[in-house]
Amino acid sequence: MSQMRMGHILLAALCLWSCALTVTSILNEEQVGRANNYIQQQFTGNFNYQYAYFVKFTADECNRGLTNQVLREALQRENSNNLVQTVNNYGIYEGNRMVAASYLKQGSYTEHSEYRLLTPENSSPISRLLQREPVAGCAIFYSLNSPCITKCIRPNGKYNIINLLQSVTNVPQDKVFAFRQVFWYDADKPQTWASWRTLNNYMPLYRCNGNNCIRCFTNGVQQNNCMD
Repeated sequence: MSQMRMGHILLAALCLWSCALTVTSILNEEQVGRANNYIQQQFTGNFNYQYAYFVKFTADECNRGLTNQVLREALQRENSNNLVQTVNNYGIYEGNRMVAASYLKQGSYTEHSEYRLLTPENSSPISRLLQREPVAGCAIFYSLNSPCITKCIRPNGKYNIINLLQSVTNVPQDKVFAFRQVFWYDADKPQTWASWRTLNNYMPLYRCNGNNCIRCFTNGVQQNNCMD
């Protein structure tokens, strides 16, 4: 066999190997909705105030579609009573697969729940979660209200969670940000979509109510029903 022929075969083999290792998005509206609905039923259903959580799943669990059985197995070590009590008392719950927090008032200033899960920058609850086994294959960052445009996703702002997220190591490529309702102050603001787009460029943005999830952007085009 000629050297040229062997070279072509080697290149083809390398291409097949690299293509097999290419990471593609697994999470979709159905799976994100099912996961969020399960977590609300088992852990966070009684929260009627702003809170957020970050949950991770292994690559195998993600590939198996995050069915209810997979979710039960993945989250069986989470302590529902501890999570509820901790968050109700303005603490930060840190479990095996998820972390959760409410907002925290500090005098006239309020630390938002998403920000609390991402600080301090080098040792945040989300950072610690992703450093522990098992390795995350996909992840969902959920907030009851959409991240506010004046703090959480304000470009170059001091409390910008996108910048904090980008500084966290071990964040899986397959990740989404989901929220249930639009933060009232941001509703119908002309700059809201631009801020949401910035977040969506880092992790796809979903609006979820129970099992029902919709993408806020499809192929880069905003979906207005995400705001309605």
